[in-house]
Amino acid sequence: MTDAPVLDLEGPRRLLLKGQAYGLCARMLAPDTDGSPDGETLARLRDVLERLEFVEPLARLSQAVEAGNNDPEAIQDEHLRLFIKGEAPPYGTSYDAPPSSAPRSASPQQLADVAGFYNAFGFQAAGDRPDHLAAELEYVALLCVKEAFARLAQQEEGAAVCAEARSKFLAEHLVPWLPAFGQHVGRSARHPYFVSLASLVISLVEADRQETAGA
Repeated sequence: MTDAPVLDLEGPRRLLLKGQAYGLCARMLAPDTDGSPDGETLARLRDVLERLEFVEPLARLSQAVEAGNNDPEAIQDEHLRLFIKGEAPPYGTSYDAPPSSAPRSASPQQLADVAGFYNAFGFQAAGDRPDHLAAELEYVALLCVKEAFARLAQQEEGAAVCAEARSKFLAEHLVPWLPAFGQHVGRSARHPYFVSLASLVISLVEADRQETAGA
């Protein structure tokens, strides 16, 4: 009689936590929000980041929480000016690499490429373009969750497909434009909340990539 294989629970646990972190960041940046800080969402995100032991994202979150307690009406005005009126558009195809480039018009081919990733996993961006930052973060969250459940089910091939899709999507469609987005928010924002929020997302993606690369 052979011993049953030992199931790895730590890997799936961390993937589910990462999925929560990406999803909560997506919620704060969703196109249907007015930008007002949500105390419950911020508290849940702090708990998740503490459990992941992601030091830099936690520091950025603390800055966002502190800034978010300051003048909620000004934050709503900033959200409108930055993300709706387009001072710092939250769309991946609005930016070229390197980060110093100026926002530009969306490329139909790039939008199609992003949508192709989504379609492969049955994901749809609701209410806005597929390259909206919130949609891209939500998609990465979905891939984390799918990979976690595939690992728990010991479906190695399915887990590998999810991991590869996540790595490629980050490298091709999220990481290249986030620094430019962060720079435009930093130059354009009149309230520190959105500067901290952009830095939080950038540091979360970087912490995830570093951990995944070192695995």
